[in-house]
Amino acid sequence: MAYSASSARTVLKGITLIDHTTADHDDLTHSNLHEKGAATNRRVFKRRNARWRCTLQTIKNATYVGMTGNVSEQGVQVNVETNLSPATLIKVEIDSYYQGKRRLLTAIGEVMHSSINSAGFTLGIHLSKMSALSAAFLKQYANSDI
Repeated sequence: MAYSASSARTVLKGITLIDHTTADHDDLTHSNLHEKGAATNRRVFKRRNARWRCTLQTIKNATYVGMTGNVSEQGVQVNVETNLSPATLIKVEIDSYYQGKRRLLTAIGEVMHSSINSAGFTLGIHLSKMSALSAAFLKQYANSDI
């Protein structure tokens, strides 16, 4: 559906912001926004809920402890008390416990997005480098193969 002539739009770094008071409701649905390019930072892989302790360490050695919300083959959602800006490079350590086995998954990641929640912040982290064992476990877990 096309934007009405009266809708106010502002372009900021390639993202179109829509004035919700004048835009048609259909223009604001997720599928339409995705088609228009507004939702470009989306996960590619399946995700699965996981509540595991997670430690994040920045390049400047600041350490933050949180809890994962879900994981995918190359990403993790982490709830922490402190906000980290998108593009922040971090070391991610996930203390997983599944089927009676404890695994310490270690990876290098990048904060892709951050949002506020009732207990702090929710970070979306892309895991770019990790051991083969960590990658295999996350893939199998996220795809419900184990």
